[in-house]
Amino acid sequence: MSPYEILGINEGAGINSIDEAYKQKLIELDSVSSSISESEYNARRSILENAYDEIVLSHSGSYSSPDVEKKQFGDIRAKIKAGRNEDAEILLDGLSADRRDAQWYYLKGLVQYNKGWLEEAYLNFEKAVNMAPDNEEYKKKFDEVNDKRSGRFKANRFNRSYPDSEANDCTPCNMCTGMLCANAACDLCPCTCCCL
Repeated sequence: MSPYEILGINEGAGINSIDEAYKQKLIELDSVSSSISESEYNARRSILENAYDEIVLSHSGSYSSPDVEKKQFGDIRAKIKAGRNEDAEILLDGLSADRRDAQWYYLKGLVQYNKGWLEEAYLNFEKAVNMAPDNEEYKKKFDEVNDKRSGRFKANRFNRSYPDSEANDCTPCNMCTGMLCANAACDLCPCTCCCL
């Protein structure tokens, strides 16, 4: 079955029709999700996603209007947000070099950042910032990655990052840890005068 048949559209369909058909198929799948197993749901959703991706990728060289590129980058952002970094990267890499603008480098950096490739992400965020210096979204992510790669961020036990300046804040955990350490030190003290 072709990807067009899976989405129920003609091969000559425009990008808007493709998007609408894909969204409609997802709505239909969600409406029956309670009557099928999770694995069946995931398998059907994967088929729809793959069909949509294949069609969009085949159209990536056919359209060059700013609206279509904006929509395509929106689809890539949605894939990144959904954790589908490999799919997003395939779509990004499918764009020719002459169409790689600041947003392309930013999104490529996001994919690499999500994979844990800080150096590669840093280089792409840097290029995005250089191409669009007024874009706050790009600059914020560039600064974040720059801080992480230079060791100015630490991770706490919940795997959240914070700058070194916040590492010694008086949080309940920090205060409790401090009291436990003080108590342990008192227990080791041989004298009886200071620790009653």
